[in-house]
Amino acid sequence: MKKVGIILLCVFIVATFSYYKYDTTDFSGEWDFEGTDTDFSLTIIQNGTAISGTHCSVLYGGKKIDCSIDESDPPSVTGTASDDDSVIVIFKSTVADKVGQATIKRISATQITWNITQEPEGEYFIPKSATLTKQ
Repeated sequence: MKKVGIILLCVFIVATFSYYKYDTTDFSGEWDFEGTDTDFSLTIIQNGTAISGTHCSVLYGGKKIDCSIDESDPPSVTGTASDDDSVIVIFKSTVADKVGQATIKRISATQITWNITQEPEGEYFIPKSATLTKQ
């Protein structure tokens, strides 16, 4: 009987840690990056593990713009959160009208990183990497 109790306790502990391992971080919010020649923002909505949102990138004082801000347009950023601090997203450049892939990683409650892992074909004006701050 004592062995059964120990086994049940072990199963409970493993199940508890497994639950917390797959509990995903909420990436929802307005995220901004301001660089010397680049302003980049992401608006992210997370529902469970589903990620959707829009991007806006303005380069060279407004000479190059890649934005998806019309609410009637489909989301320009979509993905599925699979662990507690990062998500792989597909994004669509409004300039090239092509998709690419990026990783968004949470580095703190107020900062995320954006890194393009697969560039869209053609011309686009979205930074390859940026650290964004939650607004």
